[in-house]
Amino acid sequence: MKDRFSLAITAGLIGSLIMSVLIEGLHLIPGISIRMIPEIATLFIGRAASTSAAGLLTGHIAHFICGSFVSIGFLAAYEITGYNYPLIKGAWMGASAWFLLCGVLAQILGLQIYDKASDTLLLLLTHIAYGVTVGWFMSKYRHREKI
Repeated sequence: MKDRFSLAITAGLIGSLIMSVLIEGLHLIPGISIRMIPEIATLFIGRAASTSAAGLLTGHIAHFICGSFVSIGFLAAYEITGYNYPLIKGAWMGASAWFLLCGVLAQILGLQIYDKASDTLLLLLTHIAYGVTVGWFMSKYRHREKI
């Protein structure tokens, strides 16, 4: 893609989709309760409605928007540091996004995302998957001058 901004937005949407699929798949495991998506929905609708179908849809849409904005930060980092080692940089930036968004910002907003240590670890791993996906996509589809 020639337009780097569109590349970043597209990569963020794809990374958010992968992350959402992983989170919903993890809910199928007994004892796992990652409440990130319903908690994001509480920013827009009441807590009682956050686990309804409309609440989950609201949470996923907000998650996709956030993922797109975060990927613009990835673009800035790649433009500064270069596109070499995209998977390692993506994993590091995904873990950083987890710390800043789920650790710091969630506490400031009063969101109750974590239940147990295993849920926290799995949420970190889904953010790393997001970062790796965004890094790979941006590296693979970035515009290169033809020689």
